[in-house]
Amino acid sequence: DPEHIREKRPKRKKKTEQQTMSIFLGFLCLLPIFLISLSIFSKKLKPSKGNLPPGPKTLPIIGNLHNLQGLPHTCFRNLSQTFGPVIHLRLGFVPLVVISSKEAAEEALKTQDLECCSRPETVATRMISYNFKDVGFAPYGEEWKALRKLVVVELLNIKKFQSFRYIREEENDLLV
Repeated sequence: DPEHIREKRPKRKKKTEQQTMSIFLGFLCLLPIFLISLSIFSKKLKPSKGNLPPGPKTLPIIGNLHNLQGLPHTCFRNLSQTFGPVIHLRLGFVPLVVISSKEAAEEALKTQDLECCSRPETVATRMISYNFKDVGFAPYGEEWKALRKLVVVELLNIKKFQSFRYIREEENDLLV
C-alpha cells in the first residue's frame, strides 16, 4: 500500500504545476484586456483641458505633488511667477486651482462667484445628501435658497435653539 501512495505523489505535483501554469496564463491573457479597459476608462474621466488655467506638467498617480517641496505658500509663489496668477495643479487625482493675486481673487470671488459657489458633485456626496437634496450639498440656486430659508426660519431661530438646549448639554456630557 505505501508503494501505491509513492506512485501517486509525482502525479499530484504535476497536476499542481499545471494548475499554477494555467492560472498564470489566464492572468497573462487578462492583463492586456485590463490595461486597455483602464486606458479607455481613464481617458473618459479626464476633464477637458480647454477651460483649465496653465500649470506644470503632471506625473501619473501623484500629479503635481513633486512640485510642492517646502512651504506651500513659497511653492505657490514660485509657480505663480512661472505660470501666472491662476494655476491648475493636481494633487494625486484631485484637481486644484490656486489663485495668487488680488485681482484674480476678486475676479473669482466677486465677478465669477456663481461659477465657484457650489460644492463638487461626487458619488459619495450624492449618496449622503439624497441626490443633493440637503442644504449642505445642494447646488446654488432657487432650491438651495428655499432650503436655507427653511433652516434659518425653522431651525436656527432663538426659540428653537433654546428648546434644544437639553440635547446639546446631554451630547456634551457624553462627549466629555
